[in-house]
Amino acid sequence: MRKSSVRRYKEGEHEQVWRELDFALLPTKEQFELGLGTHPSEEETREVITLTFERVAQNVDRLVSRLRDIGYQFACEAEAKSPHPPRRPAVAAAKLARTNTLKRFDDLEVAGSGPFPIALSLFAELVGSVDLRQQLTEDQLDKPSDPILKTLGDWDPLEFDFDFLQYEIGEEEAELHPLPEGGLALQPAFAGSFEHKANISGAWNPNLRLPSYRVDPMVFAEGIALPFTTYLRKTLARGGFFGAPRPFFRAKYFGDTSGYYLNETKWPKLKAVEDGIYLPDHPIFVSLSKDFTAF
Repeated sequence: MRKSSVRRYKEGEHEQVWRELDFALLPTKEQFELGLGTHPSEEETREVITLTFERVAQNVDRLVSRLRDIGYQFACEAEAKSPHPPRRPAVAAAKLARTNTLKRFDDLEVAGSGPFPIALSLFAELVGSVDLRQQLTEDQLDKPSDPILKTLGDWDPLEFDFDFLQYEIGEEEAELHPLPEGGLALQPAFAGSFEHKANISGAWNPNLRLPSYRVDPMVFAEGIALPFTTYLRKTLARGGFFGAPRPFFRAKYFGDTSGYYLNETKWPKLKAVEDGIYLPDHPIFVSLSKDFTAF
């Protein structure tokens, strides 16, 4: 007797179940060709997504609390025009993003969950927009003695902004980009690049490709091409910071006044958290993610 995907997910087969979800709504012929004898139902798929993002929301709330405890200041709370908490409601923005996606691609045959992935709609409902960028101020930077703690926000903090996403989708002049496998797609960004988050320019903004008929859409950026839930798992496993492909350290916060950035010969020890992605070799990243609920 087949175990349900929900049961298997609860028993810990998180990534395996998610990889199977993308086949849940394929036509029967395609499932047969892919060798899938059984597959999650639409109801099971929705329940697995709900379980996943309830756990993500819980982990993000724990992380926000832990960051506050070490004196981390959130940039979103310091914005003059529209200050907001690090996790905020996003259902209205996600609905608009979905509506605009359907309008742009109304000539396409509807398949699977449609051109706007169901995971994004449920993420907006259960988690919302997340913004863990750091506000760097001289006053705040003078407080901790550890220079890594001073500039945690330089290491690509988690951000998913549905307002930004829906704006990019709805922009009339947004370009359609050719895909390697053929066809055209929008590539709307959902956050600033790792360098933009650190208040310098450059790099690619993390983006999605729409239309996407995947349950778990792909995330693309510099050094990144992976499913959305994998992106979340990696980021939260590193304390809310994905890591950067081009590491840099702000010189004066390390007591060096010879330039704006610390010379590479003086860098603190770095850790390659995956091929081409780095974080400082510092216990704070493990501490921030301790005892998170697996998802």
